[in-house]
Amino acid sequence: MTTDQNIGYCTGQCWYDNVVYTPPGAPDVVYLGGSFSYGELHGPSNGRAWLLSTNGGTSFSDLTQDADPTHAEGIHPDEHAIVTIPGKPLQFITGSDGGVVRSDGKFADISYKCDTRGLNAADLALCKSLLSNVANQLVNMNNGLSTLQFQSLSVNPFDYKHLMGGTQDNGTFETTGDKKEWPQIIYGDGGQSGFSSGNPALRFNTFTSAFNDVNFRNGDPLPVYRRFRERGRLAPDGLRYVSSWVTEERRRCYQVMECDDPALLEQWLAQWRDIVDFECIPVVTSAEAARTMAPLL
Repeated sequence: MTTDQNIGYCTGQCWYDNVVYTPPGAPDVVYLGGSFSYGELHGPSNGRAWLLSTNGGTSFSDLTQDADPTHAEGIHPDEHAIVTIPGKPLQFITGSDGGVVRSDGKFADISYKCDTRGLNAADLALCKSLLSNVANQLVNMNNGLSTLQFQSLSVNPFDYKHLMGGTQDNGTFETTGDKKEWPQIIYGDGGQSGFSSGNPALRFNTFTSAFNDVNFRNGDPLPVYRRFRERGRLAPDGLRYVSSWVTEERRRCYQVMECDDPALLEQWLAQWRDIVDFECIPVVTSAEAARTMAPLL
């Protein structure tokens, strides 16, 4: 049964994240595992990665974060598996791109958290229903569980002990020779990575669909502002600057550019890659998104 609580639970990734489970002997208990509704997080929901119904699918609550009032434990996006403890249909163990998490089998009402989220009346009602029955405590079970999948490794051409590697939905990691410590150097989907053959301090990493990372090189904005003052934006014809925002500490810039040909964007990126690390995320207007979603409503 489709409700306001479960509609779109696997977003556009139903081919990848889509789990429906009912425990043996408990036909009214239904778990739905999906993607992660980032746009709803700490708004009308807590992400809806896992949903629970105890009345055969008539209504659902959001299990993605537990009931801790200040530092709630959460479930990683992209759900793939779930089991329950035999004889305890409401105590679950889940598997996702982030590993394994279990619950303590108890539940709590944290709908009060919705009151401070600035929601309209409809979203407030939805939020309160989703947060009315959440896991009391979620416990991360990943300690000692070696399951990260490296997509590839890249090697510093001047130091064979210096490696980078992207991992499936768990970011990009680096080592300079330590066999145990691989610090995570960037979040998100970890894809291909590499070092410049001339200057290994220049490097790149990629996210899903070959999106790239962006920030001022070494957190230093001065080279960027100097080049802009001397040479301008360096955008080719056909690439339009819309607007940009810089974080208060001046370490990261968020910029909106518009074009019909992605090759123009690549030409512009090439003018700045020596002093900026890029993450490029294609977006569409709200009007375009509404048109594509209308047939699904």
